[in-house]
Amino acid sequence: QAGQWRRRLGRWEFAIVVPRVARMRQHVLASLLVAAVLLILHVVQLFEDAYTIPPRDKSLQTIHSSAAPSGAAGSADMGAPVQVPPPGSRAAQLASVPIPRLPRPSPTSPVHVVVGADPVHWAGLVAVLNSLRAHTRTPERLRVHALCPQGTEEAFRAYLRCQGIDLTPPPSSAEAEGGGPPLRVLGFNASRLPPLKIKFKNTNLESPLNFARFYLTDMLPADAHACLYLDSDVVVRGDAVALMDSAFPEGTELCSAVRKDVPLETKGITSLGGHALRAKFLQRYGIELPVAAHGFNAGVFAFNLAAWRALDLTREVEWWIRENSASSLYQLGSQPPLTLALVGARRTEELCRPMPREWHLSCLGCTKASRFKTPEQIAAAQLLHWNGPYKPFRTPGAAAPPGRQEVGPGDAEARPLPYLELFAPYAGTGGPACDALLPPPGAYLRRPGAPTAT
Repeated sequence: QAGQWRRRLGRWEFAIVVPRVARMRQHVLASLLVAAVLLILHVVQLFEDAYTIPPRDKSLQTIHSSAAPSGAAGSADMGAPVQVPPPGSRAAQLASVPIPRLPRPSPTSPVHVVVGADPVHWAGLVAVLNSLRAHTRTPERLRVHALCPQGTEEAFRAYLRCQGIDLTPPPSSAEAEGGGPPLRVLGFNASRLPPLKIKFKNTNLESPLNFARFYLTDMLPADAHACLYLDSDVVVRGDAVALMDSAFPEGTELCSAVRKDVPLETKGITSLGGHALRAKFLQRYGIELPVAAHGFNAGVFAFNLAAWRALDLTREVEWWIRENSASSLYQLGSQPPLTLALVGARRTEELCRPMPREWHLSCLGCTKASRFKTPEQIAAAQLLHWNGPYKPFRTPGAAAPPGRQEVGPGDAEARPLPYLELFAPYAGTGGPACDALLPPPGAYLRRPGAPTAT
C-alpha cells in the first residue's frame, strides 16, 4: 500500500509539480525580458530628452504667401508655410528689416557673374568663362569676377592667359558705361572664415573658396545689386544675362535657384533633419526648421546682394559655421549654412524664387547611377554641373575621372565618363603646359589681410 501511495505521489508530482515549475521558469524569463525592454526604452527616452525639440509655442502660427510667380519653372512647393515668429526672436528681428527693391534691369545694365576656385580647379574655371561668353547674346553686359586664393592673383592671371582667356581691359569709356572691366581677378583671404569642420571629404568641399560667396557684398562693387554665382565645375549653355534679367521680378526676393527634388530632411549626407540641428535652429530663430521644404543646389545661384547686405546674412552664415564646428550639426561644406541662414530670414513659402529646371543638370561627376543622363536631358540642359568627385578636367591634386567604359540609360553603346565630350569645346587652349604655372599649395594657405582686387 505504501508503494502504491509512492507511485501515486510520483504521478502527481509529474503531472502537477513539474509543469508548475516549468511555468514558473517561463514567467521568470518573461519578467526578465520585460525588464530588459523597459530598461532599453528608458535609456532611449533619456537620449531623446537630451536632443528633443521643445514643443511649439502656441503663439507660433503659420501664414501662406501668395502664389508663386507665374512662368517660373519648377515653382511647385519649394518651401513650406511661413511661421510667424514670436516677438523678440532672431527670426522676428530679420523679418522686420526692410529690404530695398532692386532696380529694374535695362538693355545696357551690367550683369555680375562670380566664379572662383583653388588652383586644382582652375582648368574648370576656364571652361566656365569660355562657355559663359559663348552662349550670351549680349556679352558686353557681362561683368565677371574670378576668385582665387589671396596671394595667387598674378599666377592666376598668367594661367588664364596661357589658356587663351583675354584679359585685355576695354577702353575707359566702355568701362565707365558698363560698370567695370569685363573680367576682374579677386583674391580671397581665407583667414576671414571661422574654423571649418567638414565630414564629407570625397570632393573639394573644404576649400575656403567655396565659402567666398558669403563675402561678395564686401568684394564686389557697391553698385552690384545682384549677381549670379557659378561653381567652377559647370558649363553654361544658356544665356546668363537673360537669366538674371528675369531672376528677381519683384525686386525683393532673397535669391533664385533650381529647386531640389528631395526635402531637407531626406537621409544622407545632404540631410538637414537631425534632432540636434533642428533644436539649434529653434534656439536661434524661435521657429521650427521646415524640414519638409525643398532646398536647392548652390552651384548655380542668384544672390540678391541688396537683401544680403540689409539682413547681414554673412553674420548668420558665420554663426552656423561656428556651431557646426563645435557640434557637428551637418556633414557638407558651404551649402548647409547658406540654406539655414536663408530659411531663418525667409518671408515667403519659397526659400528661393525657382529658377528654370533646365538651368541645372547635376551629378555628371557623381559615383552612382544618377550620373547617367538621357540624350533628352542633355539636349534640354542650359547648364551642366559635374558635382561629385569626378571632374571632366585633370589638374594636379584633382580626382581622376573613371577610365572604364560604361553604359547608361539612353546610351546606344558604351561611352567614357564623365561626359568629357560636353566639356571639351570649352576647355583651355594651353594644354598641360599651363599646369606649370599652378602655384604650390603652400602659396595659398591662410594668411592675414583683407581681400584684394586686381
